[in-house]
Amino acid sequence: MKTLKKKSFRVLLSKINMKKIILLLFLTSVKISAQALVTPTNVKLSQKTIHNETYTMKWFAKQGEQKIEIADVSTKVTKSKNEILIITSVKMKMASDPWTDSTKVGRKNLTPIYHSSFNKQRDMVLKFSKKVEGYYFDKNSKIKSLIYKDNKGNFFDSNVYPYLIRFLPLKENYTATIPIFDYNPTNKKQLLNAYIKNTKGGKLLNKEVFIVTVSDEISGESTTSTYYIDCYTRQLLKQEINANGRQMTMELVL
Repeated sequence: MKTLKKKSFRVLLSKINMKKIILLLFLTSVKISAQALVTPTNVKLSQKTIHNETYTMKWFAKQGEQKIEIADVSTKVTKSKNEILIITSVKMKMASDPWTDSTKVGRKNLTPIYHSSFNKQRDMVLKFSKKVEGYYFDKNSKIKSLIYKDNKGNFFDSNVYPYLIRFLPLKENYTATIPIFDYNPTNKKQLLNAYIKNTKGGKLLNKEVFIVTVSDEISGESTTSTYYIDCYTRQLLKQEINANGRQMTMELVL
């Protein structure tokens, strides 16, 4: 009889321990998945560091110990009362015409308003309101696709999220999921996510910086970018890109 009671007690104890293990695993999974979701409705920006600016970054490809310059990337940011206009021009060393992107967003929370992108391969224009309207013109196939989609999401334009990262409430171990809209005629899904995977402190050019590691679903998360952002001015000083093992950097022209 005593042996039977002992066995029953052991079975009960094992069930209790199993419940604790299951609960622990559940809580751990919740903690892992509890990455902050940053959207235009809840974003908190460092508004005092957002200002008019013009800067250029050198874009390099790395081959072993060598750095080969492939482009100049110039950015101009202009603030008005209610909007921010960001114009980026990429001048490739081996191309005659620049790639130019213009992005207009709400000043308070970077809500998407307008995005145009023009380069040698294609032209694209997007206007965001109750609908996402515009067009995509493939210059190789000569096919122009009209864009008309319901705007049901709470997202940022994919072209502005690298700019957005600079002004988030960054701190040690900060992570976030950022929903973005990225139009590609070959993809059925346009609403994707970018992920801030890690944030840590460091130093670059004798400045204290946030080192922010990011990936997104545009590249299938096969590309990782690491941003070096001045802690005080929020100026982007450097960006490292790992694209399927191909190493590139973008460095601020001082």
